[in-house]
Amino acid sequence: MPKRIPTLRPAWMPTPAARHTDYNRNRRDPVLLELYGTSRWKRFRSRIRAERILCERCSTRERPVVGVEVHHKIDPRVNMELAFEETNVELLCKSCHSSETAKNATRRGQ
Repeated sequence: MPKRIPTLRPAWMPTPAARHTDYNRNRRDPVLLELYGTSRWKRFRSRIRAERILCERCSTRERPVVGVEVHHKIDPRVNMELAFEETNVELLCKSCHSSETAKNATRRGQ
């Protein structure tokens, strides 16, 4: 099997890893960065993914969609005590999570 074909990236364009690092360092909320970096959050997220499996918004019997993102119903920046409450989170597919995040950003004025 051939090796991966190299992609040509202009020298001025940052690598995906560099973009991720830049986002976390300069644009992501420090409160959320601290929360999502903890081992407690990673264990909690893994447990929710294992228990629920399907997207809680768009999955139906006819069209099951795997959930990949654990979404807080009430933002942890508003109430950090609810960050690890199972009733405050839902498992969403990438599409549902992106649209919900965009709605919340619009409400916050970002």
